[in-house]
Amino acid sequence: MNFKLHEDNGFLSPEAAALVAAGESKPGAGVTLGYLASDFGNRKYSQERTTARVALGFEGAISENWTYDAYATVGHVQADTEWYGEMFEQRFYDAVDTVKDDNGDVVCRSESARDNGCLPLNVFGRSIFDKEAYDWVSTDAIRRSSITQSALGASVSGDLFELPAGFVSSAFSLEYRKEQADTLPDPAMREGLLFNNQSQPLKGEFDVTEASAELSIPLLSDITLVQDLTLETAFRYMDYSTSGSDTAWKVGLNWAVFDDLRVRLNRSKSVRAPNIGDLYSPPGQTFRSMKDYCATSYRNQINPEYLDNVLANCAAQGIPTDFEPSQEWYGSTRPGFIVGNEDLQNEVADDITIGFVYTPSYIENLSFTVDYWKFDMKNVINSFTGPDVVKYCYQSSTLDNPFCPLLERDPNTHEITNYYEKPVNSATSITSGVDIEANYKFESSFGDWGFRLFSTYLEERSFNSTGFAEDVVKETGEQERPRWRHRFTTDYTYGDFSAVLTANYRSNTVLSNDWSPNQNNYNDIPSYITFDLTSRYNITDALQVRAGILNMFDETPPRQPGVYNQGAYYDILGQRITVGVNYKF
Repeated sequence: MNFKLHEDNGFLSPEAAALVAAGESKPGAGVTLGYLASDFGNRKYSQERTTARVALGFEGAISENWTYDAYATVGHVQADTEWYGEMFEQRFYDAVDTVKDDNGDVVCRSESARDNGCLPLNVFGRSIFDKEAYDWVSTDAIRRSSITQSALGASVSGDLFELPAGFVSSAFSLEYRKEQADTLPDPAMREGLLFNNQSQPLKGEFDVTEASAELSIPLLSDITLVQDLTLETAFRYMDYSTSGSDTAWKVGLNWAVFDDLRVRLNRSKSVRAPNIGDLYSPPGQTFRSMKDYCATSYRNQINPEYLDNVLANCAAQGIPTDFEPSQEWYGSTRPGFIVGNEDLQNEVADDITIGFVYTPSYIENLSFTVDYWKFDMKNVINSFTGPDVVKYCYQSSTLDNPFCPLLERDPNTHEITNYYEKPVNSATSITSGVDIEANYKFESSFGDWGFRLFSTYLEERSFNSTGFAEDVVKETGEQERPRWRHRFTTDYTYGDFSAVLTANYRSNTVLSNDWSPNQNNYNDIPSYITFDLTSRYNITDALQVRAGILNMFDETPPRQPGVYNQGAYYDILGQRITVGVNYKF
């Protein structure tokens, strides 16, 4: 944090006061001093969360071939988060801006601040300021959040009629769901009084009514190379109070070639509606260093491919060709707001899956499963920083794009006065790969054994945040998206005792596919494997004890080209022992 220091500050020695005077641009102007508030300690927080849920359900038979079920449920989560060691921004500025009174005592310069209880705060040195002054400047802040979900639904299922290959089975359902969220920050957080970005209350809700139908239609059975061929279809209609109506569907073929081999093919459309945070997130203040694409001095930094678009869009807004923001505009970070977007639409994905299951009859309890899958997502919700909002607004072919409405300019000076970092439906994503699974179990006189291998090969992962060709990011093989991931488990059971050994493997990756030697001295990240051993013993039907060793060989994360340890992908805690007891009442 920075504050203004004047030569007559009550805590300055004559020598220090002379240095301040020498550094002033004009007498009495003071100098700007940077201060790292380490004496105030680390800012900490704690959270208390309470969850409650009530559910009621019914099920029964309508006839010999038809059944029904119905449910109603209400759930509520209350979370109270408290931050410790926050500081009032204006109180801090008042407390460090001091003078000496007629008696030679150090006091706060501002008379109104003194009337408000201001006590002088000495930050020149370490751990030397008065505790009462510290208490006047510091505070704790709390934020209360709650989420409530109410839902009810009913469904019926049964056989519609019989075809030569078998009965056509069906299921029909009707559901209603309502979600509500409410967040109330501390008054000081709402009013922007702390050294924190301003935080406003969140209050939002949506409801959705859904109707669905599923059919399983047997097409062929008991002929050469077709033991069974079934068409599976599903359709769902959704009506959201926010993003409107939409549909999702699935068409699939399930083909049993013979007893040992089954082939499956699915084609579907999936939908994800924006959540309450996407829609109703309240304005939270942020500050960014900005560049104005309409500024004359910035034109030589614009991608030549989009320069004509930029010039045309700037002219369409009435911005002069010789426009240049003021030095004051350039010289400071610009305020803006991070906020939700109530105009968001649903994300849509086109999915395809094709695979087979092989269970050889000549080896009991052995099975193999292989599935190829691909997800092509459109209208993906994505958020952009203020500088990116400016960039994509003016690089677009016209001003009619999702980004330009997020900018505000002064009609007289043409300078950008505000921007909104809202989520927009601008991104696309393609993900494809192969899942491989193998299972084998056998019994012996000294216990039962089971082995399972689950592997995923990532063929492609690309993401385009804007629709501009230059913004396609190939993520395949990067740290977050390894080509191969394996999980192998061995489980053993003997009477009331059981144990599981699990191996987790990630293939070697790179920090970035766009890496170049001038960015860092290395890019490669080696493969990584850990082993976990867990066990349990049933003392009685009600009492169970558990023990385990996680990361058995204390495998450390691989050396990272970046700053952080990437705990999301690697075990950063090391070897640890767990014990526990379960008791059923």
